Amino acid sequence: MAQPTSTIDTRDERSRRDGPTITEEPSLTSLMEYDPPRFSRAQEVKSDSLYELIVNFVGLFFGNTGLFPCCICCPNPYVSIEQGTVGMVSRFGKYYKTVDPGLVKVNPLSETLTTVDVRLQIHPISRIPIVTQDNVNIVMDAVLYWCIKDPYQATYGVVDVQAALVERAQTTLRAVLGGRELQDIIENREIIAEGIRDSIDVPAQAWGADVESVLFKDLTFSPELQESLSSAATQKRIGEARIIAARAEVESAKLMRQVAELLDFPAAVQFKYLETMQNMAKQPNSKLLFMPMAGPTPSETMIHAATSGSGEERSELVQQIMNSTDPEFRTALTSSKTAHEASASAASAPMSRSPSPSAPPPAQKSPGKSKDIRSDKQPPTHSGPDPSSIVQSAILASQMGPV
Repeated sequence: MAQPTSTIDTRDERSRRDGPTITEEPSLTSLMEYDPPRFSRAQEVKSDSLYELIVNFVGLFFGNTGLFPCCICCPNPYVSIEQGTVGMVSRFGKYYKTVDPGLVKVNPLSETLTTVDVRLQIHPISRIPIVTQDNVNIVMDAVLYWCIKDPYQATYGVVDVQAALVERAQTTLRAVLGGRELQDIIENREIIAEGIRDSIDVPAQAWGADVESVLFKDLTFSPELQESLSSAATQKRIGEARIIAARAEVESAKLMRQVAELLDFPAAVQFKYLETMQNMAKQPNSKLLFMPMAGPTPSETMIHAATSGSGEERSELVQQIMNSTDPEFRTALTSSKTAHEASASAASAPMSRSPSPSAPPPAQKSPGKSKDIRSDKQPPTHSGPDPSSIVQSAILASQMGPV
């Protein structure tokens, strides 16, 4: 009988197959464990006088007596220090030792305990008037993040380390931002803030503090400057919109030109007319009167121009039409000209001298006159075909195409 195989994978097999995974949840105790920085240190303090020795001894006696609940009149020598703070113990006004959070025994007569907060502190720096390099008045709001790294130096080296850091930050902000233009301040806020932090951190280290960061919270302009900047931004957006619209109009004109070349000019106008009517029909509360759009074709226009009018304008227009470079039109023009020349030659050919039966009798001369009795007005002779007729025939032939 076959032995059943185990379906439970070992931890190594799962890690090789699925990669590294979290096999067990962290306990609450491990999450709450925190190793704070240690500031405790002690400095030997010598009692030079007999009085100090007596006071110290009496304080130890009463302090130890206060441990018993029945001795209410004696002070308790143990003092608790909160987490996030450290205790500075001084004996007879001299620094004695630094103690960490917890329960600390202090001599009630000879020792004094002072707590120092070593947590990260946030201090706002508000309403700093600044004049930039380009003579623009602005108001800056910033935030200063700092903490105490050396409690001994921060307590005994500076009267008020927080006030010193804030004053240093305000002075540095005015000096750095006053040497830059407004546009540079707006574009490089993070870089400028980092430079200001480095400038403040140098004296802060000597005071026992550490500057974590400086952030620009708000930048306020005067109402006139705000209106000017808003107007400039609006004009810029309007200009960009006009440029885009102009480019669109150019592209539309190019496309309409191509359509006109492909479909002929009246057809393109008709298409634009229908498009305009469609756009007008979409508008509410609009009344439209549709009228048929009809007009002569380009060929009809050329015929009318070539066959009407008089004078030099007509001759110039006919000459321009006859000098056209269109191959089909040139072919039709040549054929029409040849036909007109043949017709004119046939009309001007001399008639046969043999009298025909239907020919009229010769003119009789009247006595006393040497001239024939003829009409004073002679019909004009045709020297060549009429250019207008040639152009009209050529245009009609180009419209009809080859037969």
